[in-house]
Amino acid sequence: METTHSSVGASSCERWWNCPGSVKLVSTLPPQEPSEYAKEGTKLHAVAAYALQNHMTAASAAEMMINSGRFLDVMAGGIDFDQCDAVQVCIDTVREDLVKYRGAQLEIEKQFQLTSIHPDARGTNDANIGVFLKKLIVYDYKFGRGVSVEVEENKQMMYYGLGANQEGDYDEIELVVIQPRAIHRDGPIRRWVLHKSELLAFGEQLKAHISATSSPTAPLVCGDHCQKYFCPALAVCPAVKQRVGEVAVGVFDEPVRTLPAPETLNSNALKKLLDTIPIIDAYTKSVEAYALSVLNNGGKVEGYKLVQKKSNRQWKDEEVVKKKWPKIAVQTVEKVLSPAQVEKSLAEVMTKKEAVKIVEDFCFKPDAGVTLAVSEDPREEVRPKLESVFQPMSEKMKDDSIFS
Repeated sequence: METTHSSVGASSCERWWNCPGSVKLVSTLPPQEPSEYAKEGTKLHAVAAYALQNHMTAASAAEMMINSGRFLDVMAGGIDFDQCDAVQVCIDTVREDLVKYRGAQLEIEKQFQLTSIHPDARGTNDANIGVFLKKLIVYDYKFGRGVSVEVEENKQMMYYGLGANQEGDYDEIELVVIQPRAIHRDGPIRRWVLHKSELLAFGEQLKAHISATSSPTAPLVCGDHCQKYFCPALAVCPAVKQRVGEVAVGVFDEPVRTLPAPETLNSNALKKLLDTIPIIDAYTKSVEAYALSVLNNGGKVEGYKLVQKKSNRQWKDEEVVKKKWPKIAVQTVEKVLSPAQVEKSLAEVMTKKEAVKIVEDFCFKPDAGVTLAVSEDPREEVRPKLESVFQPMSEKMKDDSIFS
């Protein structure tokens, strides 16, 4: 997996294609922690790659990765059945094509760089298959549940196609989006075939659009892409702030000091607000994320602080717990009761204090990270994670979110 992030890479293509000025604006931001959706996407991509490389199922690959101890950061929090099922759909799709096209060459997590287009034009293909004298098949896994991704005319996918077909050996390129957890009229697997000439024509467009991002006058453009492709600069973007202000004035005809009750709005005002809720919602969430990144990198936000998120206790070793309290802790063959549940049962035969003390030795509280809170919040302020400044962003922590 890539360890550095390209400002004009494949994963962010749709965003800067629509808003060339976003590249420069994003570069001014402090480092930001990847979202939970991005972390999940990274984990599931890693499991898919490991399974394909080692001829395993998704569940077996995940178990092997967790037990090996070599993937502790990526596999933090483990993996559930739903996640394994989603990964298995991706694995099965690739393997079915390998059976269909016997002798095809499979490449997994193949990194590429399109130096003829731009020195920083690069990305990583999840998987691609070369069918000798026939075609190239390029796969992209999407694990999001929200907006379904279209494969036809998908700029990110064509970018990946260019990367996979750099040698120009294939005249026919088939792009495949695999999105198991989002509903789409064509099902979880969508395919689109195009000719090499179409791909090369897109390459010329790509070159022009990347060049536009480096212009001193590259425009900032507010639109659906701000939310759909999770622009990191949404919270500080002048175009977004202007759009939000225009909506307020357009709906209320004057600057507002107090928001009116919904029932007082006429039909036209309701429509304007409903049409703009997605961008306003995304803007407010981005403002909160930006403030969190400022505090987490040692900055100050007047009236706010960092506090530790709440987390539930977990057993250090479930097998030890099963042996220690076989009649109390073991609910079924596969499931062990939580520390709180065992604690409650033990409190029936001893004092609560004694139960808490005994259970404490067998469990721990995982670090759930930090969150934003007002200064008056009774929770203790925590020190910012300044080391995050030195953590490179991963290209594969890409668009695998609820909107991918």
